[in-house]
This record gives sequence, C-alpha cells and structure tokens, in this order.
Amino acid sequence: MIDLRKRVVAARMEDGQSMGEIAKRFRIPKGTVQNILERYRDAGTVEPKPQNPGRKPAFSGKALRRLEKAVELHPDATLEQLRNRSGLKVSLVCVHNTILDNFAILGAILGTILGGTILGTPQF
Repeated sequence: MIDLRKRVVAARMEDGQSMGEIAKRFRIPKGTVQNILERYRDAGTVEPKPQNPGRKPAFSGKALRRLEKAVELHPDATLEQLRNRSGLKVSLVCVHNTILDNFAILGAILGTILGGTILGTPQF
C-alpha cells in the first residue's frame, strides 16, 4: 500500500498528472488520491496516519491497583461499594467488566458467586 502511495505522489510531482488522471491510472477513487497528496503536502510522508487506539480505560494505573486492593480487602463487597471505594464516576458495568478483564481469578470467583449471571441477568 505504501508503494501505491509513493507512485501516486510520483505521478503528480514527476509526471504532472491531474488527480483525475492518477485516479484512473491506478484505479482508485479521486478522493483517495487527494488524501494521499494532502498527507504528503502537510506531513512530508506517504505513511498513513496512526490509528486511534480508542477510548482510554476508566481503570488504569493507580485506580486499577486501588480496585484490586479493595477487592482483596473486601471480597464480599458489592460492585457499588467497590465503585465508591475507587473514587471514580463509572458505571457498575464498568466495575464489573474491569474485574472480569483484569483479574482472571476474581472474575472466575465473581462468575461462580453470581451463579452464571452477569449483574443479575440470567445467562441461558
């Protein structure tokens, strides 16, 4: 894909072709040609922009360790109590999913305690 981007830039800079001609030549949309040329003009590279890693986790670093400690000290605590101890404004589902995703043993225990349910919803 990088090779195609380089050829698009070369066709424009060296051959002086229009965006429409380049699009026809390489059988790609004219908008794609425009995006490649703009990226080259603005950033000086044909490398694609880095992908957005998505939403940052609510529990990370100190907050995650605080949650882990709270679960260890109070294994019978409800999700609401754990949320309150975390100091974060998150949903109960967020606390639940964080426990399941980050603490494999605790997630297994939570699954056993809930008897095959997730937040009180039977799983069939």
